[in-house]
Amino acid sequence: MSEILSNLWGIFNEADNNYEINGYSIFLLTNEEENYTLYKMNVSTNEDLKRIAEENAFKIKDAQLHSHFESPSPDRVNVIAYLEEKNVPIYKNIKQKIKDDNFSILTKKKYEELESSIKGYVIKINVNDSEKYDFDVYFFSKLNKSNYYKAKSHTYIFGNGKDDYLQKTNTPLLELEEKNCAIGWGNDILIIHNYFFEQLFKYTQHIDANANNALENLSNRNWITNFNIVENKCQNNSNLKRKLYSIWTTGKLENFSFEVFAQMKKEVGDKVFFNLDEKNNQITLDVSKANEFKAVDQIIRIVNGETAKTLVDSKYIFADKKVDISSK
Repeated sequence: MSEILSNLWGIFNEADNNYEINGYSIFLLTNEEENYTLYKMNVSTNEDLKRIAEENAFKIKDAQLHSHFESPSPDRVNVIAYLEEKNVPIYKNIKQKIKDDNFSILTKKKYEELESSIKGYVIKINVNDSEKYDFDVYFFSKLNKSNYYKAKSHTYIFGNGKDDYLQKTNTPLLELEEKNCAIGWGNDILIIHNYFFEQLFKYTQHIDANANNALENLSNRNWITNFNIVENKCQNNSNLKRKLYSIWTTGKLENFSFEVFAQMKKEVGDKVFFNLDEKNNQITLDVSKANEFKAVDQIIRIVNGETAKTLVDSKYIFADKKVDISSK
């Protein structure tokens, strides 16, 4: 999987003779409908499209890659996540629309009507590899109202001629966001900026749905006597939702047993903020009311596999980064 980043940079690296760029195109993404409406932009030059794609490919060529399922909120420099396109329905829909020519040409009249519905753009680059296999790479960026400048009534610009006369204009301007939030390659999508990725691809809905599945599964196990506290804290905290999303999408609950909670409590005692009570020959988990959020946070971290024991001083810690350094 890590080869995808070096291969991506190889498209633009003149020293790499494995790829040849056939052409560039750019599409404006608007939410006039439930799914994005696409408008192909006929730009006078591909200079900026090439520069934006090349600079973003260069920035991530040495980055670390990890599954978005494992860590949906990367917060380190040079760490990006990936997802298969089957898990990002809007990405699949946009690709299919471009493939099927299901878009309109952006006209000046239409552009002036789009101020409130512009959400982003995608640059498509058509490439041949060394075996003359043809494929496309997609560079996505989020746009907002600040990228759309609507001229005021007293706005002047210099014309394209050589004279120094200012001309009055009311033509709205569009500034392309240079930082990509995602890049689509083959059957995968690379997530460069998670917040804007979630906005553009409406991915929080997907996170919420999977988090709810994990909560329902935990509730049905009847381990936690006051589960309503867990549910309330998780539903109102985006970080806990993302951990639940990770728990569900990676199948961590399939092999998880209650004994893990008992073992953790035995090892660290009062350092975890939940109580274990034995009733009717059955152990149940009771969230500590004095530290409700900390208790819920610890429960979710334990299920998410974030517990670890250090080699230096044999201390138990929560390691949410979960950088894999195993030899296998």
